[in-house]
Amino acid sequence: MNRKLRLQKTIHLTATVMLLAACAPSPQVIQTAVAKTEAAWTPTTPSTPTPTLTPNPPPTPILTLTINEMECSLDGPMSLPYGEFMIKLVINEQKTTESGYALARLIDGKTIEDLKAWPTMKQPPWLIVIDGVHEMAGGSHIYSYNLREIPTYSGEPLFIVCARMTDSGDTTKLGAFGPIEVRK
Repeated sequence: MNRKLRLQKTIHLTATVMLLAACAPSPQVIQTAVAKTEAAWTPTTPSTPTPTLTPNPPPTPILTLTINEMECSLDGPMSLPYGEFMIKLVINEQKTTESGYALARLIDGKTIEDLKAWPTMKQPPWLIVIDGVHEMAGGSHIYSYNLREIPTYSGEPLFIVCARMTDSGDTTKLGAFGPIEVRK
């Protein structure tokens, strides 16, 4: 009986192995599946873009010209790049009066002292006006300039003359500022 039991177990084990072998894929199917899996899982180097560092452009320089009744002051850098800058005109007056400034350059040989000594607001022949601004309203007014776009300008120092219309209708010079150096 022992022998019969062993024979049954052997038959049973053989049948199980045969059934499992029938369910298993062929060696060719296994090789194809392994190749596909390897291709799908082949490690690749991730493409990380190299960051391009672009510097932030420097802020646009601002000159603040303040007119308080019969006084004028200038605040800001006395050196500008040969390019863009702004003038912020601040008018603090009790009543509406025409006020403003001239942005200019001087002919060679003339200085800020010559400009300060000029007795009237009539333009002297050695002052070359780049821009003239007249405002009737108080408050802040901003004007942008790009020196590269001014055909009559080639990098000379800048000067600012501020003025105000008086009650009698005359224009009075309130102040002159400069030289404001221009860096090329």
